[in-house]
Amino acid sequence: MTYFPTRHPASWATATPAEAGLDPEAVAAAVRQAGERETPWARDLAQVVTGDFQERPPWNATLGPVRPRGGPNGLLLRGGRIVAEWGDTTRVDMTFSVAKSYLSILAGLAWDRGLIGDPHEEVRRAVEDGGFEPPHNDAITWHHLLQQTSEWEGVLWDKPDLVDRNRTVAGNPTTAPKGTHRDLRPPGGFWEYNDVFIHARDQARIGLMLLRRGIWGRHRILSEAWIERMLEPCPLNRQYGYLWWLNTGRGLYPSAPAASYYGRGAGGNLTWIDPEDDIVAVLRWTDPAAMDGFMKLVMAALGR
Repeated sequence: MTYFPTRHPASWATATPAEAGLDPEAVAAAVRQAGERETPWARDLAQVVTGDFQERPPWNATLGPVRPRGGPNGLLLRGGRIVAEWGDTTRVDMTFSVAKSYLSILAGLAWDRGLIGDPHEEVRRAVEDGGFEPPHNDAITWHHLLQQTSEWEGVLWDKPDLVDRNRTVAGNPTTAPKGTHRDLRPPGGFWEYNDVFIHARDQARIGLMLLRRGIWGRHRILSEAWIERMLEPCPLNRQYGYLWWLNTGRGLYPSAPAASYYGRGAGGNLTWIDPEDDIVAVLRWTDPAAMDGFMKLVMAALGR
């Protein structure tokens, strides 16, 4: 029977690495990799947010509370059961751009319920808030927004979209400093990452729901049709789907299967979903440079 944990956060079945078909020594090495290779970010996240995102005053001002982060923590699931766990996985922390991937799930729920139509329809057909008017934003579709190709122009929360122009993410090249002028392309013509509290166990639940193709227990939460759309590579960036990072051609993490996909957040936050091997892993505050090494060790635990 397919296993799902109960609602109570502490009621989550465990299995030893050997019971899950994994090599115990390789799993232990992966846990050390994730737990001992801490992100270089300071634990005072207010300092990081206002000083380390390459944003000039007043655009670097925070719009809400920023609490200090905890230490590295995470867990590894196989077959839905916890095989390994390290640090405080019940600590609620900021998760940065992993939240984008959860927004994709919300968009899928809206699509499943008919609240939005064809993702290729213009957003202005359903949203009348002044943000999708001519002469530029009227051509933006849900598809563009979900693939980070909208080239949306405007001001949100008193901050102009200019703050995220010329942003370098995952090797996306730029020739000018972040926050400086770049001529906008038509919607759908350029890929650029942009930004406008949860704990590790809850992130693992989300990952497990997606690993089970939208099913949780006896209930369908998200349609398989949306998951298929979500994991279709963007033509302008084959490592990106609908707000989820993809491992197309193993271009993102060479040690992980190509079918893997990820919620990734700044500072070393990662949810890894590996459908081929029935694996979900959540890593919090692990040095991003150590992520592929963690996956390599997990693959070694599988005998690869």
